[in-house]
Amino acid sequence: MQAYHRELRWLRESAQDFGRAHPQFAARLGLQDGESREPHIERLLEGVAFLTARTACRVDAEYDRLAQDLAQAVAPDLLCPLPSGSLLQFKPLPTLQPRTRSVIPRHSALRYQLDDGRDLHFHTLREVELRPLALALLPPPSRADIACALQDAGAQGAPAELVHAQAVRVVLRTAPGRPLREAAGPTLDLQCCGPQAHWLWNFLSRPDLTLLTLSPDGGAARTVQREAALQPAGWADDEAMLPVDCALPSAVRLLREAQLWPQRFLALRLERLQQHLAGWGGDALELWWLAPEPGPAPALAAEDLRLFCCPAVGLARRRCEPIVPGPLQADYPLRLPEAGGGAPAIVAVDQVDFRSARGGTQRLLPLAGLHLGDTADEDAAAPTYAVRREPRWQGTTAGAGTQDAMDWCIAPALDLPTGDAGHDMLLVSVWTAQPVDGLQPDDARRWRLDEVAAVQGVAGVGAPVSAQGQPMLAADRLLRALHWRIDRFQALPPEAFAQQLKAWLGLFCRPQRLPGLLAVTLASSIRRVPAERVHVHARGWQLRAEVDARTAHDPAFGLWPQLLAAVIQRQLPGNAFVECLFLHEGQTVRQGLVWP
Repeated sequence: MQAYHRELRWLRESAQDFGRAHPQFAARLGLQDGESREPHIERLLEGVAFLTARTACRVDAEYDRLAQDLAQAVAPDLLCPLPSGSLLQFKPLPTLQPRTRSVIPRHSALRYQLDDGRDLHFHTLREVELRPLALALLPPPSRADIACALQDAGAQGAPAELVHAQAVRVVLRTAPGRPLREAAGPTLDLQCCGPQAHWLWNFLSRPDLTLLTLSPDGGAARTVQREAALQPAGWADDEAMLPVDCALPSAVRLLREAQLWPQRFLALRLERLQQHLAGWGGDALELWWLAPEPGPAPALAAEDLRLFCCPAVGLARRRCEPIVPGPLQADYPLRLPEAGGGAPAIVAVDQVDFRSARGGTQRLLPLAGLHLGDTADEDAAAPTYAVRREPRWQGTTAGAGTQDAMDWCIAPALDLPTGDAGHDMLLVSVWTAQPVDGLQPDDARRWRLDEVAAVQGVAGVGAPVSAQGQPMLAADRLLRALHWRIDRFQALPPEAFAQQLKAWLGLFCRPQRLPGLLAVTLASSIRRVPAERVHVHARGWQLRAEVDARTAHDPAFGLWPQLLAAVIQRQLPGNAFVECLFLHEGQTVRQGLVWP
């Protein structure tokens, strides 16, 4: 009805303007003040308003899909979910035997307990093999020690620069009295930490590195190896912290991960470890890495190089219940098996497999991101999500007849799938913010969990877990994707800034959401005004938040979750006056725009 009255009002106003411009034609139609005395003309206007209102409602309903498609075409990397991440270290217990191989599998669920008793859930991204080993950095050797070690190892013709080279000295130990070669594996994964982590990684990955192995406590050098650079680790797609998407190139994904978790790429791998331990029966061994570079090396702490580290994220991969496809265009609900806290929310779809009733299996394109939408019942205890397939091209699959290749998107739904196992099935793997069943730190008997890097709540697009471990709205992904554009508008004058902002947001969002989006963007402009307190007002809806501009990179981030909650729930009406107040040292700076 609102669209109908809006279209009818526009027709009457247009008829009134037409009557002023062409009075002779308006007299024939009987138009006065936008209304006609002829009942047929009046019914015609009402009919046109009804038809155009249907079109307007249809266009309004497709705004979310249009926004998703535009953002996917412009910046697909900004649509992928950015979870909370952390770098964890596993330490084997002293009871672990030398020949025992304890493996923590990939995607193992972990629970990290905060000081206030709350739990944060993560899952590992890399397989970690625990062995009874300990590693520590030692002070660098002197020039005389390096010269003696090179002579003992028989490094004839060694470059003279190695005597004056920078050196990194490491000791590798196992339990006293146990052979080190039995406790060590074929490779050794190392993680660079601390303030000099980047320097240490660059040093150990140099191609001109020389490795010396020595017995500890001033013993003679055993072996020398030229070009002993360590290999970078953690760059493969199966170790990605962000969901791997076919629409997102690996280089773009790696760049995003490097911006969010720089320590995640500071991992190295020492190959052919058993070759250096051959014939060695001691329980400790020193490793010296030398690089022909003048100048002293920076001071390193004993904990700056660690073993058994693994990145972890606040997303867990889950397998949904099988879905029975029906018509060509329909919504198929996704429902996860309920855990103790109910059905977890779906963050993104990892992959979709089509299993034909004839036995053939076909891998469909993974999903780029969530399809925005509103749930039919906001108070539902266990919401589910629907998969919508849309025809893209026709293809022939051997053994399965002619099948329709589909693009997939998901939207909230509440119906449950029904069907029989003899039909075609869809097998969907999704990412959720709730962990799968797996290892728990308090249940493990051979290792304990330490945190290397602080748990980072990423202020990112669609972050499922915030820094405080609280779930965040997945729908703010699109708004975060627009933030880079808003930064470019900051240098414009206020009037031009408002016009550009309205035009840009109008392409991506429904009209009834624009006032709230304007409030969000005004709040983001706090970086132009130093402030300790922010007050946002939009026709009776208020929000107050304390901001520390000295430590917050984006002081408005604290406003985003609550602002977005009001926007998504459509609590902000149209035609609202939105203003943002910045309070600093007792002075108030007011910014406001009327959203027509």
